[in-house]
Amino acid sequence: MKSVRRIVLILAALACSQDDAFRLPAAPTPPIPPVPPSGPPVPPNSSLGTVWILVVKDSGVCIDSATATVLSGQRVGESVQQVTPCGRWDSGGGIEFRNLTPGVAMILRVSAPGYVTQERTVLPAVGTYTAWEIYPSKIP
Repeated sequence: MKSVRRIVLILAALACSQDDAFRLPAAPTPPIPPVPPSGPPVPPNSSLGTVWILVVKDSGVCIDSATATVLSGQRVGESVQQVTPCGRWDSGGGIEFRNLTPGVAMILRVSAPGYVTQERTVLPAVGTYTAWEIYPSKIP
């Protein structure tokens, strides 16, 4: 009886080892590509920041002649008019303030003819775009 048990155990062990010998390795999982940032491309290892603003209608279309003026912080008094056409998916146009010191807050006034003026506080980040979409209301 002991020899029958031994034979069964040996056959079971051989059967298990043979399954492992013929098993194919699993295919490696492909890496997930990084999501591209919105906005224009940013130079790598940049120590400066950029504020990118799109002033848009409720429909998502950029407003011609929209302007952003710096009220406080770096670049006080500077005013930039929106470049059109623009759009978040186009990665172009809009209003840009480049070469900003990261971490230094700016208060911006955004205006466009026929729309309510708005103010925003922005904080540029290191080497990236700080992006804003602003949807001003029409003046009744």
